[in-house]
Amino acid sequence: MKNLYVLFVNLRRLKRENLAAFNAVRNLGYKVAVLSKTSPEEYLDLIDVHCSVDTTDFDQTVHQALELSTQIKIAAVMAYTETSVEITSHIAEKLGLPGLPVLAIKNARNKYAMRESLMNSTNSVAKFVRIVDVQDLNEAIKIVGFPAIIKPLNSSGSTGIFNLANQSDIEYFIKNYHSISNPNYDPLSTTKSLEFILEEYLPGQEICVDGVVYKGKAYPYSVADKWSTEKHYIEHMGIYPSCLSPEVQEAIKNSAADIVKRLGFDNCAFHMEGKITEHGFKFIEVAARPAGDHVMSHLFHQASGECMFTELAKVSLGIEPLPKIEFKYYLALRYLLAEKEGLLENYEGWDKALDIPEIEYIFPEVHVGEKVLLPPNDYRKIKLIAFISKSSNYKKALEAVKKAVNLVKPKIG
Repeated sequence: MKNLYVLFVNLRRLKRENLAAFNAVRNLGYKVAVLSKTSPEEYLDLIDVHCSVDTTDFDQTVHQALELSTQIKIAAVMAYTETSVEITSHIAEKLGLPGLPVLAIKNARNKYAMRESLMNSTNSVAKFVRIVDVQDLNEAIKIVGFPAIIKPLNSSGSTGIFNLANQSDIEYFIKNYHSISNPNYDPLSTTKSLEFILEEYLPGQEICVDGVVYKGKAYPYSVADKWSTEKHYIEHMGIYPSCLSPEVQEAIKNSAADIVKRLGFDNCAFHMEGKITEHGFKFIEVAARPAGDHVMSHLFHQASGECMFTELAKVSLGIEPLPKIEFKYYLALRYLLAEKEGLLENYEGWDKALDIPEIEYIFPEVHVGEKVLLPPNDYRKIKLIAFISKSSNYKKALEAVKKAVNLVKPKIG
């Protein structure tokens, strides 16, 4: 295996997640090859081969991957970030390697196609309408009703989500949605014709399901609880695993396995979002890659002792993954969210937050001297600091991150 490579296309936003993914591959005995636009200097000790290519140029990136395969032995192409889901699927197919089937790309990347594929097979999908022209929004809301959620068909990371509770929210959306089609804002949301999906708002506890798919069989490893802001649905808190009963979690996992199978997912990871309503589990959406925001690198890994990137590498290599993963601790994450825009001048209260026994990590994501932005101007610069706690008690883990957020104060000029 020492001369076999696992190919990555693009890098994840958070550096620690790239480190976790590269180390997972190397721990399995394989070398790391990366295609990305810029040279990842901070990972050079973990990357054996790097090729610079403009990965927004689909054909050129595929060509570069095929050219690279004549120089090194590529054993797997690993889709570990949203920007690589589609392109790694095509590369894997051309190289005859396991990967997300090309026919399933649309269901993985287009939220309307995803829901349409499930309409005749499950009652767990919320009411939805495709919005091709925003001028049709008022008619569509008559079908879905208030409150509702509107989001771009192919975005990720909560980008471009608006909560519509009344007519003034519709007017606010129409005034601000144009920024989402700016390529400098979020390339994944940029299409020749920006389209949206409008869906009913589901009351209830948010949850997510994480796992992998191998040779047509889904392995749903975990159910976690999470929370989002009301206006723009920014995910700001989560905990692994969920406090739901084992019986309820098992039922959710079975539903998740059925959904990814019906969508045609295979040889990939999946991160599914849903809600527990008075009518049971309701599906919201699913991605054909691992979760972000420190979830796989820290929460999932330290709560279970196992690595999702390792299991993804296995299924990408054609190796059977772990059949089940048990959790030993509760790992909670809470983001300190900005309340206004401006220049970040300072953080106060670090020492107090560090004194909380359960706090394991504090990761600043917006640094002093950087500009703070709020939705709809930006959906990531609102997240200032990630606090991560660890405990054998669910309640203590959540209380620790909530307390830490209240202790640290950002000074924004």
